[in-house]
Order: sequence, then structure tokens, then C-alpha cells
Amino acid sequence: MLSRWSFAATAEEVADAMSAVESPVLWWPAAFLRAEVLEEGGLHGAGAVVRFLSKGWMPHTFQFVLRIREVDVPWRFVAEARGDFTGWMRCDITNDGPGTIVDCEWHVSVAQPFVRSFSPLVRRAFVRNHRWVMRRGEEGLRLEIERRRSGGLAASMDYPRPTFPHNLGWWNDRIAWKGWTESWERAAMRR
Repeated sequence: MLSRWSFAATAEEVADAMSAVESPVLWWPAAFLRAEVLEEGGLHGAGAVVRFLSKGWMPHTFQFVLRIREVDVPWRFVAEARGDFTGWMRCDITNDGPGTIVDCEWHVSVAQPFVRSFSPLVRRAFVRNHRWVMRRGEEGLRLEIERRRSGGLAASMDYPRPTFPHNLGWWNDRIAWKGWTESWERAAMRR
């Protein structure tokens, strides 16, 4: 699925805000609940492996590992996903007059057994859920660019928050990494 984001910012500002591989937890907390760098990458994060715990508008969570496959700062990055999502994503950043366009394309399938069994029945809901997540990402990245321009602190920004029950502090404190993911995490790190 393709999502197009538009910013009144330079490509460099957008790429800077997106540059730390674990940064979506800061500016996209509506979708990215946790991140852990499993393997440091090289220049601009190329080769990095990061484990994410994510969610959308619906209450279920997904755990997956992203390996950054290609980085061409500030124009593109490509990553491979393994875990509850399997596939790839790509973000292309282009100048658009005084602003910047970001095209984020996700080609993933749901591998989480419980959710996957319902996929054919609730496909439309999954598509809406994905679009909701991507709108929160655009809002959050816009705020992050503003924060960086003003030299402000992240705590002062009103980033889009996750939906119930993950919007409850005590709930998030209980979230732990799923132990059964070790096999595909090791496989992602070997590639």
C-alpha cells in the first residue's frame, strides 16, 4: 500500500527527522510502542536491525524486525520486515517546490497466526487500519520537524497517541517482547 505525505520542509529536514532507525517510537507513538536496536548499522543506518512492537487503530499488537537494506540520504530507504509482518517497505523522499513529498510503500503480509486466520474476512478493516496508522505517522513527523526547527523538547509536543488500551500508562508498562520471536530475529540478523 502506498501513502503519500507532504511537508513544508526540505528533503534534508525530513530525512534528518526519520534518520535514527528507532526514532518512530518518538514521533509516531500512535503506532510504534517500543523499539530495540538489535544490530547497529553502518553509515546512515544501512544494515541496522531493529525490533518493533506496533499497533494500529485496532487493539492488537504486532512484533516485527526491520533490517535496513538500502539508504540513499536524503532520498530513499528500503527495509525488509520479518515477524508478525513479512515483506518490505520503501520510503522515497522528493522535492516538491518549496516542500517535500514522502511516498511510503508497504508490501507486507500478516504472518501472526491469530490475526492471519481472520485476514480474508476483515481485509477492509485492515486497509482502514493501515491508512489510520499512516495518517498518524504524517502528523507525528510534521510535529517532529517543527520540534527540531524550534529546538523544543519532545515532551512538549502533542504527538498522536495510541488507541485503547495502549493509551493507558499502566497497560504499556506491562508490555513485554514476545519470546517466540527469537528464530526469525536471528534469521533477520544473518541476512
